[in-house]
Amino acid sequence: MTSRHFVRAGACALLLVTAAACGGKRQEAAAPKQEKASAGEQQRQQEEAKKEEAPKKEEENLAAGAKRPPATKNEDALRAFADAAKAYQKGKPASPELAQYFQSAVKADEKLAVGYYNLGVLAEDKGALEEAEQHYRKAISLDPTLDFAVDNLGALLERKGQADVARKLYEAVIDKNPRSVSARVRLGERMLSDGEFGESLVLARAALAHDPRSLASYRLLARTYLAQKNYSLAKLMALRGLKIDEKDAEMTAIMGEVLLAEKDTAAGLATLRKAVDQNGNILRARYQLATAALDARDYRGAAEQYEEILRRDPKAYPAQYNVALAYKGQGNFTAARDALLAASKLQPELGEPHLALADLYMRHMNQFVEAKKELKTFMGKKASGAQGKQASQMLEQVDEMIRAEEESKRQMELPKKQEEEQMAAAKKAEE
Repeated sequence: MTSRHFVRAGACALLLVTAAACGGKRQEAAAPKQEKASAGEQQRQQEEAKKEEAPKKEEENLAAGAKRPPATKNEDALRAFADAAKAYQKGKPASPELAQYFQSAVKADEKLAVGYYNLGVLAEDKGALEEAEQHYRKAISLDPTLDFAVDNLGALLERKGQADVARKLYEAVIDKNPRSVSARVRLGERMLSDGEFGESLVLARAALAHDPRSLASYRLLARTYLAQKNYSLAKLMALRGLKIDEKDAEMTAIMGEVLLAEKDTAAGLATLRKAVDQNGNILRARYQLATAALDARDYRGAAEQYEEILRRDPKAYPAQYNVALAYKGQGNFTAARDALLAASKLQPELGEPHLALADLYMRHMNQFVEAKKELKTFMGKKASGAQGKQASQMLEQVDEMIRAEEESKRQMELPKKQEEEQMAAAKKAEE
């Protein structure tokens, strides 16, 4: 009677950059003192070092602080960053003083991109999205190689429903920084979401050309091949990614999806559970597990997964809608009703929660007046097609049930009314 809702992508994690004081430029690294090599030899060594350097996982980007010190020699800016690093290490990532330190840093050096990036993270953390967007844009304009600003700004724009703006952002970053891996992966993800699989593959391969150990690029390749139903290549890309980092939860989840697509259900579900154990925020894996549980009529298991998704993302409409199906399967109709009412508030423009509520009221709770009200609401949202026809049929049934209920009530009250009339007549006769 009711349909399920699914999502295709998870949320992007916020990152906070902190750094200890360092007088060198960002591309410079401390190294043991040695004899000066020729310019050609120095270039060769730098290229070899870039090839051998393994990238950190996205959720660990710059968290170590000193791994990427601020590109400035301004003493005041360096001092402010050092104070911020101390505050962050003490477990105060959301304290007002942290923002003040970064404000001091960019005031001392207006070209300090990483300072604006951190201000964007803190602004987004407190829900000031417009302020966060301004800081991220400033950071990218100053340093188009700052992939973390690109990631966060792109994710922010996409959450605001501005996918086209995000797409233009990625293209602009690639123009300014042809070696950008993050922008290519992000743009590839947009292409994948829009069904442009060929472009998605091109961008993922180009990203790998610049960083052969990019997990994000391998994830994009695997997801694209999975979308094309090329399961053998999807599995190969997932295996290559897991070879780089066998504990990468997102890649593990992709492998689970591939196994499910290959009809290896037991192995697929076990792999998805492993991904969730590695990182509880892999919501895509939780949706897959919940869907499998619903299919197996394991309503309790499905409810647990949807509840966990909603705990981590209270505005997740698909989880809010589907958890009602799980509650309904358990026979907990009150909880199912409450879940559907919450879903209707999350997406007030949609009619499906109202149709599901009408079905619940009519078939399981015997609340026919409420069912009629929900059907009217559903039909008022331009219901058409099979669902529109279904709602019309349900409305006829509900009207019959309301008439039958009223007649039954009248019949039950009739003896009492007759008795009252007889007593009134007898009293009048005595008088």
